[in-house]
Amino acid sequence: MAFGYGYQTAAMSIGTVTGSSGTIIAANLKRKYLRIDNTGGTPCYLGFGGAAAINAGPRINGAGTPPSFYEMSPGKGNLYTGAITGILTVAGTAQFGVIEGT
Repeated sequence: MAFGYGYQTAAMSIGTVTGSSGTIIAANLKRKYLRIDNTGGTPCYLGFGGAAAINAGPRINGAGTPPSFYEMSPGKGNLYTGAITGILTVAGTAQFGVIEGT
């Protein structure tokens, strides 16, 4: 069991987000843990099951400005297994480090 979150396997990936809503990670019904790290300098908003929108949903600040990540697990009561989208607060492109436990 990795990190005490109840998952056996971890997969790392990179999600890319722009100034228009785009998918950070696809849906996964086997998901037991997810962490999305904003490695860029521009804040991002997350969307669940549809397009992300500025000032709606959780905000992940740019790297170095807390909170610069979003974490989901059953223990936190916020695990979501659907697709997760993101949108930057300004024009540009940013990459996100993603860890998904199954």
